[in-house]
Amino acid sequence: VQLPKSGRPYVIGSDVCAIVTEVAPDEKHFEVGDKIIARFDEPQPHGMCAEYACVKAIFSEKCPASIPANEACTLPASAAAARLVAQTLVQPDSRVLLLGASGGLGTFMCQYIKLQGASYLAATTTQAELVKSLGVDRVIDYRIENWWELELAEFQYQPFDLVVDLVNGQNWQKGGCSGTKILKGKETTYAQLLCGVETEMDATGLKVIPLMFGMLG
Repeated sequence: VQLPKSGRPYVIGSDVCAIVTEVAPDEKHFEVGDKIIARFDEPQPHGMCAEYACVKAIFSEKCPASIPANEACTLPASAAAARLVAQTLVQPDSRVLLLGASGGLGTFMCQYIKLQGASYLAATTTQAELVKSLGVDRVIDYRIENWWELELAEFQYQPFDLVVDLVNGQNWQKGGCSGTKILKGKETTYAQLLCGVETEMDATGLKVIPLMFGMLG
């Protein structure tokens, strides 16, 4: 069983696929015997490789029996986080720019952004065919084009409602603050992932919406 943080040995593990053995008295979504995936709810992941782990229901989801456990345990920090971010920020018929579409989080984000009802999705990546297969309408190869310099008619006259930055770097300084015509000024939300799922996602700049991955439930 997992020891306290200060205890030894330290139990590693961040995400898990497991069978529910006990639930809180007021729990209505899960029951004993359910196969679930779950993720950590603190900046420093630990404990999921223990025999038993206590997880919060809001950071868990039922897992289809058809998905093997060794594959399902890779989903919580990427797929679940992408779903929650998309549900929080993406509005129906919105135009979205995703920076960094081909990573673990980005590939799921592409799909959930579309499922959430976005009418148009542009994305930066070096893997064009991959992200196109995930529903991206316009691929931007950042090795060739800077997204903030794309003063094209398709973007100028139909600017983006939301920018989701999974890359960090200088995207915000060069793009979000640049006054580029492809954003709607104060009507655009720029959401920047600061340090991955270990810390937080912060929507800064044009609309300030602080978000913690551990609070998106």
